[in-house]
Amino acid sequence: DDTESILGYVTDADGNEWLVHMHVIPVVNENHFDILINKQVVIKGSYEGYSGKKEMPFIVLDEIMDIDSGTIMNGMQKLLDE
Repeated sequence: DDTESILGYVTDADGNEWLVHMHVIPVVNENHFDILINKQVVIKGSYEGYSGKKEMPFIVLDEIMDIDSGTIMNGMQKLLDE
């Protein structure tokens, strides 16, 4: 559909790249997750299968946590809960 989404790319401990649907615009703006760039994170989300278009596995984000600071940022689940 025409919903504007924020997508992120993460690399796991084994070097595999994942596509993560972070959130939708305008609920969260596109630089909301910038503080996590190049940080080690833990992601909680729903595996949605393999994206043939992006050629990588795809997750819809529920929560993401910065390991160093312990900061937890909500993803799509926050929308569903509100």
